Amino acid sequence: MARALTCAALLFVTVVKPVLADEVAIPDDIVRAATDAGLDPLDLAGALNTTGLDANTYLCVAEHLNCPKIPDVAFSSVWYRLANCESNGRWSINTFNGYYGGLQEDMAFWIRYGGLKYADRPDHASPSAQITVASRGQAVQGWGAWPRCSRLLGLLR
Repeated sequence: MARALTCAALLFVTVVKPVLADEVAIPDDIVRAATDAGLDPLDLAGALNTTGLDANTYLCVAEHLNCPKIPDVAFSSVWYRLANCESNGRWSINTFNGYYGGLQEDMAFWIRYGGLKYADRPDHASPSAQITVASRGQAVQGWGAWPRCSRLLGLLR
């Protein structure tokens, strides 16, 4: 006598409800910053939430504001010395540890400081693009973004 097999399947349905702009409370300072930059406040709020940056820093990094240029000294030998320490000066290296390029930037750093403008990953970008992104990050985070090598080079005490 054959036994009948039965299967029970559970079906889970997730209902996604779009969030309307008028349902989101956006702080006044973000609304003002977005308006001044000609952006949608909801877009700016989302970008700030994603990057973790304040409005002014994000707008400068994304080049929506006319911010002071990074001084030419940013492209000085300090970055090449740092790259020699971080990656033996190999600007196109992928070390397969989540860090890329000559300055061993991770993807969060690369995205946060405008790297996607240059390439999908740091190791695919030119040394000058990597230095530009690193300079932006260094201006916000300091040399602590490269703790070991910046200590060895005397940049961080």
